[in-house]
Amino acid sequence: MFYETVKNKPRIASLVRELDLGCENIQPEESGMHVGIIGTRKNVEKIDLRGCDFTMLDDLKVVLAERNLKTLHLSGASLHHVTLSIHEEDRPMFALREVLNLLPNWPRLE
Repeated sequence: MFYETVKNKPRIASLVRELDLGCENIQPEESGMHVGIIGTRKNVEKIDLRGCDFTMLDDLKVVLAERNLKTLHLSGASLHHVTLSIHEEDRPMFALREVLNLLPNWPRLE
């Protein structure tokens, strides 16, 4: 419902400053929707994303690089595993080199 609302109402979408998103079981469709949400929220400053299907990581990097972020938290763990306190999937979403390449895009990052 949130996705459809902000997709169809740009004035509401422009008010969004923070996104807290997560994949229940890390599926391509859910990850694609999250990439779409991030990609259309031009004024977002803070993103907390838990889980992203590996097929969507390149698209995610593109939309993240376009945002002027202050805060970013990425976790490779799905919401299902976080809820159950299973941490073997709590791995980085991107390699350190990939994150370092993205850093120049976020001069306001705290």
